[in-house]
Amino acid sequence: MGKYKIYTPAGLSSFFEACIFNEKGNIIEDPSIKGARGGGFTLEKGTITTTTIDENNKEVEVYINGKKENAVTTKNAVKLLLNFLNKKDIGVKVYHKISLPIGAGFGTSASGALGAILSLSYELGHPISIINAIRLSHIADVLSYTGLETAEGFATGGVVLITEPGTFWNAEVEKIAYSRDILIVAAYFEPIKKESILKSIDALVELNKVAKETMKNVLKYPTVDNLLKESRIFAEKSGIGDKEMLKISDELVKNGAIGATQNMIGRAVHCAVYKKTLSKIVDLLKQYTENVYVSKIHDGGPLIYSYYQ
Repeated sequence: MGKYKIYTPAGLSSFFEACIFNEKGNIIEDPSIKGARGGGFTLEKGTITTTTIDENNKEVEVYINGKKENAVTTKNAVKLLLNFLNKKDIGVKVYHKISLPIGAGFGTSASGALGAILSLSYELGHPISIINAIRLSHIADVLSYTGLETAEGFATGGVVLITEPGTFWNAEVEKIAYSRDILIVAAYFEPIKKESILKSIDALVELNKVAKETMKNVLKYPTVDNLLKESRIFAEKSGIGDKEMLKISDELVKNGAIGATQNMIGRAVHCAVYKKTLSKIVDLLKQYTENVYVSKIHDGGPLIYSYYQ
């Protein structure tokens, strides 16, 4: 196992506008410019990543929670870093410990990509800055069709609004103040293949119209409850929302959640709750699924979790 163990938070998306078209309506080809506007939460639950250099292999291998996976975003991230550092013909093994579901709007792809880049850069003796690592993570996420703008939220943490898309410093980020007494509770049902949505031009054109209005309304009144209220409206009006997920979201609010909506993108829901109502909300969600997760909001970025001499 490698010397450097890197922690990266998860990035829970509540609403988004896919900024993949230029002013002429053509698809943007440059992945550093392509991205999204939107909002969501940076979660304390996230990813722990280590990497090793494999002298006997020239491939990139990724293991998630002990199992070898294809993990295309992490693989692309590693290749981008090796190219960035002008390193060639290097075999790499990446080990992720991920504490949230994959493929359901928790930002695990970008989280894993960022962890792999930072860990490997240290292992190679060429550590790169967090902002440069986020730039590469963004590109890997976009190229892999696993996300559009998750990585930028990892620079600041907290309750995040991405108000302009792309990698830094094209991207612009705002933050919403929140109470330390707030927890995020999420329930997972199944993943959604994001590529089918992110490649559907007709669906994205309609979605983006609604997303612009959502961002406008959130910026008018930037609070956690308004973010979730407007995100719930977005999920339904955009047509991307799942009826069952939205029904559960409404039940959560009726039972004391500050606000609730569907994850973007996945068959999962999330809500913000005060600690005093946590057990009631968890019990309600467990009537639908055993896959219930509770996390604090992480008001920061990635960290060196541990280092072994």
